[in-house]
Amino acid sequence: ACQLAPCLFQNLPSSLKISQVACGERHTLFALEDGSVAACGQNDYGQIGSGSNENAVVPRFVERVDHVSKVTCGANHNLALTGDGKLFQWGCGRACGSTKGNILSPEEVTLPESPVKDIAGGCWHSLLLTDGGNVFSWGMGQEGQLGLGEDRMHVSTPCLLNSSQLSEVSQIRAGDSYSAAVTGGDLLLWGQIPCVSWVTYHAGPKGLWTPQAFPLAGQKVIDVACGAWHIMALTTSE
Repeated sequence: ACQLAPCLFQNLPSSLKISQVACGERHTLFALEDGSVAACGQNDYGQIGSGSNENAVVPRFVERVDHVSKVTCGANHNLALTGDGKLFQWGCGRACGSTKGNILSPEEVTLPESPVKDIAGGCWHSLLLTDGGNVFSWGMGQEGQLGLGEDRMHVSTPCLLNSSQLSEVSQIRAGDSYSAAVTGGDLLLWGQIPCVSWVTYHAGPKGLWTPQAFPLAGQKVIDVACGAWHIMALTTSE
């Protein structure tokens, strides 16, 4: 049943301290201070990382990942970044770029460049940002969310976005079928953007296949958040 009011979460040992929480469509990840990860919720894509498709009513520890410093959830898949620079993914195979079905246990992602600064997951795609300010994408790109052009509908490993506008990127975010990046105070968007009238004017009804700057009346963007079908940007006029 749904929980209609906030309640204290008591399903992890009191000796374990939670450092980060991430939510997918119907599952939740918990990154713990000791570097381990726990997960609970629906598991039809393997997003719990237990090696099976059995749902988890209470959190289960995710094996094969430790020393985790950051986690993020897509709709039905996950990314976990470790303190020693490794990146793991599991869950929906198409969002992870897999051609062999869903990934039921964490697998390491081969990184084209390191170290990794940020990670993000959408409904069918994944993003990573390196310390060098480069953005890479992989997964499904049928609505332009990979930012790699109209001829890249599925990418199995992280691929560099070669856009002149993507320089000195400080943040990346992913929505349902779109992506966002903050660079030098500007907001860049690509994919099936919720702002329908702006996208239709600039790229037609199919969305944006490569990153484009979104006009914000001279405001400098300092943070951005992406929902499935809406975007919020925190700005300053300074």
